Amino acid sequence: KSVEGKIYDGMKVVMIDDVATTGGSVVNAIMSLKEVNISIKDAYVIVNRMEGADEALSELGVKMHSILNILQITETLYEQNLIDVTILEKVRKQIGK
Repeated sequence: KSVEGKIYDGMKVVMIDDVATTGGSVVNAIMSLKEVNISIKDAYVIVNRMEGADEALSELGVKMHSILNILQITETLYEQNLIDVTILEKVRKQIGK
């Protein structure tokens, strides 16, 4: 059973996760919820790794919200001289920025 706990037909929920990369695990969870007629419109993550999760969730009608994204984290680390420019550029390249 992929969905447990007290649920009822047409229930509305919010998805919360720590990190979103491509969105695969969140998409799977959303699909499981939809299979038992649970409505979800928003997903919240702490870190968006900016590798397609926003788009994957949007295709399911779910808006993703994040506290931080990987570029914000990396730029802050660079500004604090905690990483060098090569790491910053690798992250930018990885996410296409």
